[in-house]
Amino acid sequence: KINENVRDRIAAGSRALPDALWSRSVYLGVVRTVGLINSATESLGQDAIDAHIIDKIYTEQIRLISTYWGGNPGQHKGLKDRFETERKELMKMAGEAAKKKTVAEEKPKF
Repeated sequence: KINENVRDRIAAGSRALPDALWSRSVYLGVVRTVGLINSATESLGQDAIDAHIIDKIYTEQIRLISTYWGGNPGQHKGLKDRFETERKELMKMAGEAAKKKTVAEEKPKF
């Protein structure tokens, strides 16, 4: 079961966070993905934003490359590069969504 803070962000946050979780589950399956997410985000508080969660998840995923793909050391650099690229794209997407939300909240309501 995904921890409550992350579940709340999935429901209320940007499209970037569900995309990150889907991408991780394609590689790892559901059980490993939930474990990865909970391990990566256990130190985040309730005020964590999507970009922080995504960064933590991908940092943990990169750290575990040799654990999950230990039998294929030739693939490690390619996987790391791919995960770094995904992390950057998803964090950018999360940041843009947060800016749009902030701008919308600042507009006067007449």
